This record gives sequence, C-alpha cells and structure tokens, in this order.
Amino acid sequence: MLFLLNDTVLDLGLPGETFARAGGGSPASARLSHAIRAGQEALFAAGAFTRAHPDVAFAVAAEIALASEANAALFVIPGRIRRPEEVAVRLASAPLTTLARILVHQSRVGPDPAFVNQQVWTLAQQAPNLAGTRASA
Repeated sequence: MLFLLNDTVLDLGLPGETFARAGGGSPASARLSHAIRAGQEALFAAGAFTRAHPDVAFAVAAEIALASEANAALFVIPGRIRRPEEVAVRLASAPLTTLARILVHQSRVGPDPAFVNQQVWTLAQQAPNLAGTRASA
C-alpha cells in the first residue's frame, strides 16, 4: 500500500505487517488518535519526519492506514508552538494513480513539497476531509 506522509510516498507493503514490525503490536490495536499523537510528537521533536527515526514514519503511516480510510497525512508545525498537540494534522484519501505519480516523481527528483501540494493537498482542500468537515489550509 502506498501512503503519502507529508511530502514523501511510503510503500507500506501490508500495513498490518509494517505496523507490527515497527513495534506497534497487533493490527487490531491500531488507533487513529494514537497515530496522530505519535506523528505530532515525532514532528515536534525532530522538526521533520526525515530527521526522526525511519521506523517512526512507517509506524505512523501504517497505523493511520489501519485505523482510517486515509492514505495521506499532512503534519504541519504552524509557527511557534509549545506542545506537540499543536502540530496541525490533515488526512485525505488520494487516488492510487496520484500516489504512484508522486512516487515516480520523488524517485527522479526527491521529495517535492510543491508538487505534492499541487497533486493532493490543494485538491483535498476543496473536498470534505475524512472527519466530515472541510479541510483547512
């Protein structure tokens, strides 16, 4: 399974196996609130998922995939924040063709936030998010 975490497409394989291998335990124990909190804490501590331990990104992505319909998550530090809970989070369900296009692009040029924003987050802003409310910019 492909999963977009911020500006990078990750190949999770089977999310349940990836979640267990990353130390998350049984796939049945996956919880969206836990995944979001773990992602917020990782981004707050490291400033970027690329600077966090590699397993963290895979664990967060796999748990979100197992606990929701999302295959894309955006964690953003809005200005000066004091606590991990203040990291903003957006979830989306992007078409597989879009994720594949981003994966090919990233294999050629590396992570490209502008390209990802154009392909996913700008479009997600126009549709209801997975929580049933309009996504915010």
